[in-house]
Amino acid sequence: MRNSTLLITIPQAWIEYFDPNWSSMDEWDNGIAGALLDYSVNTSISKHQGSGGSQQTSGNGTAGVNIEAWRLRGDFQGSHQRSNGYSSSDFTWTNLYAFRPIPSLGAKLQVGENQLNSNLFDSFRYMGVNLVTDDQMLPPNLRGYAPEVSGVVDTSARVTVKQGERVLYETIVPPGPFRIRDLNSAVSGKLDVEITQDDGRVQRYQMETANLPYLSRPGHFRYNLTMGRPSNHDREMTDPLFLNGDLSWGLNSDWSVFGGALITSGYTALATGLGRNLHQFGVVSLDITHATAEVPKAGRYNGSSLRLNYAKRFDEYNSEITFAGYRFSQRNFMSMDEFIRSRDEHMTIRNSKAVYTVLANKSFIDLGFSGHLSYTREDYWEQKSTERFSTFLSRYFDIGRMKGVSATLALSHSRSSLEKDSSLSLSVSVPFGNGQRIGYDTFASRDSIRHGASYSKYERERNYLVSANTGGGGDGVQGYFNQRGSMADVSMNGSYQEQGGQSLGLSLQGGATVTAQGAALHRSAFNGASRIMLDTDGIADVPLQNGSTYTNAMGIAVLPVVNDYYRTDVRIDMNKLADDMEARKSVTEATLTEGAIGYRKLSVIQGAKAVVTMKMPDGSYPPFGASVYDAQGREVAIVADNGFAYLTGITADSVFEVRWGAKKQCQVMAPKQLTAEQRYELSCTPFQ
Repeated sequence: MRNSTLLITIPQAWIEYFDPNWSSMDEWDNGIAGALLDYSVNTSISKHQGSGGSQQTSGNGTAGVNIEAWRLRGDFQGSHQRSNGYSSSDFTWTNLYAFRPIPSLGAKLQVGENQLNSNLFDSFRYMGVNLVTDDQMLPPNLRGYAPEVSGVVDTSARVTVKQGERVLYETIVPPGPFRIRDLNSAVSGKLDVEITQDDGRVQRYQMETANLPYLSRPGHFRYNLTMGRPSNHDREMTDPLFLNGDLSWGLNSDWSVFGGALITSGYTALATGLGRNLHQFGVVSLDITHATAEVPKAGRYNGSSLRLNYAKRFDEYNSEITFAGYRFSQRNFMSMDEFIRSRDEHMTIRNSKAVYTVLANKSFIDLGFSGHLSYTREDYWEQKSTERFSTFLSRYFDIGRMKGVSATLALSHSRSSLEKDSSLSLSVSVPFGNGQRIGYDTFASRDSIRHGASYSKYERERNYLVSANTGGGGDGVQGYFNQRGSMADVSMNGSYQEQGGQSLGLSLQGGATVTAQGAALHRSAFNGASRIMLDTDGIADVPLQNGSTYTNAMGIAVLPVVNDYYRTDVRIDMNKLADDMEARKSVTEATLTEGAIGYRKLSVIQGAKAVVTMKMPDGSYPPFGASVYDAQGREVAIVADNGFAYLTGITADSVFEVRWGAKKQCQVMAPKQLTAEQRYELSCTPFQ
């Protein structure tokens, strides 16, 4: 008899893409219905020489409701100011919209108010409908770019990032270099950055968000279709309907072609371009946009804009050019946003001529250095150019017994038609155990030089810094404290300057999520983003995620830091679990769609523990392998030889059921008082 072997070989190209942290479509979870609120509140009191006292409170956030796959959202912001007897208040809903994923199309549908998010055309505010290929549904290594904001401050400062009138992000940062990296990847167009320091100085500038080269996978279409009407923040829609479409097609592994159109009454823009994978030399794309505009009382504008984008990760050199871009526009080229403003608001067009943008990171591992560079410059046909540059270089090294000494050199420069500001800072920090550091820093600007000494302590859930400075207009002291809690993040800052006044500030960032399964206060998620609600069977104070979050009195906790379409593991911290708790299911995972409220249960039993022997009334024992269940129907023990069992979750008047043969056979009552060393003999009373 002959033996035969059948060999089946499946081409690798036919095998579904695999990434250990990415889940395929059939594992995506739309979550449960519920309501949510994410907020950020900042308040400060200050007094400056010659200007009296002032008080300012501002807040922003997102409220929302989830119904099946639909997410309804409202972005809000408000402020209250009081100074020298004068006060003003303002509150507005900046964006009202709804969206949902459409996995079968690999896309997201959004209805309502939004900023045009296009890879080809400049952003503007509109009300309408948008259907766009969602790159978040792709594996992590194939996803896009999120913008960064960096700079240097010599006092504690409030950093506010806006797009138009809408506040996207606001936080308090301590003195020294800062780098904000958790902005939403969906943000595009120009951002307005405002830095308000403790001593009253305010710095404002604009930055371009980067567009990575517009490439698509071989044979894959990416599209972005929008229809609506331009609107302002007062929800006035005087403009006619517009249509926008972007499309990119991957010809092969090296080439992509893309193009698009933006059309409305009096304005037409057409774009086309090529993208090229240069392999070891990175990726590059080139596109050209031609726009024609008819502006009442201003005439006809007809011009083109050329753009070049480049990105490359140099793994062998531990460096990365996140983005490098150049854009040149002819004098008569007009973007849609400029067209709207010139027609409806009769504003002077700034006529951008050229924009240069570079974002780069580099690590010199052998030398112990790491560096970051951000540069943007915009030239205009009619006005002076603007420029923004920031860079810092850091190094960790050892000096004798002092391990982990750090030195950071930071340079910041900005220039516009209204103001010019440059600064250089050098910071040296020396550790001396338990997260404590002492430091020296010097900060030089165009008109002053400051020197400072500081003491700081950094712990996992909190950090604080106290510093004293001299020079730069007077001596002073500053303090900064940050506490990361299960229900919110709290920051406090204060300063006293001998000749500059005093200030005190408080920042609170948090969130709330309410569902039919429970409710919890928690840390803030960005703009109503995804979150996971954990249920521990009503057991409070269960530690989760290395003790960073604990369940509340209802046994509910919410973890807001979840990446969409990305497998997220959630686990009980067994090292911090109380002695009277036992986790029967300590790990779970979820892959959530954008904006979802995931819900997972982790089985926890709380109560005393005891070693017992169970006997039937006739003196026999329950059979080996019989299961013991508590009043909630949870299996808490298995019967071993001679009725031996290790019971857990024992509380006052606990009654346990013993089952075998798929039936409830008898029940035992736990002893009133327990001693860890004692072994108890319990009678198992048969059910009638």
